[in-house]
Amino acid sequence: MKVLTEDPDNVKALWRRSVSRLATHEYADARADLQRVAELDSGLAGEVDAQLRRVRNKEEASLGKEKREMSGILERER
Repeated sequence: MKVLTEDPDNVKALWRRSVSRLATHEYADARADLQRVAELDSGLAGEVDAQLRRVRNKEEASLGKEKREMSGILERER
């Protein structure tokens, strides 16, 4: 994002990038952006916490799906 190149602490741009990263399954990067938002603007703590829960839930769902898929592959190989 060009905005973050010019202003790496732009809260709005960090937030939007975290949403994009969540949508593209970049969970660690989304989490890092949200943690930076929390450091920069303590007034957004509630929103950041809620978004971090979304990241965690999506990550856990994704890991669960991967485990089920791998389990199915391993079962077929037997």
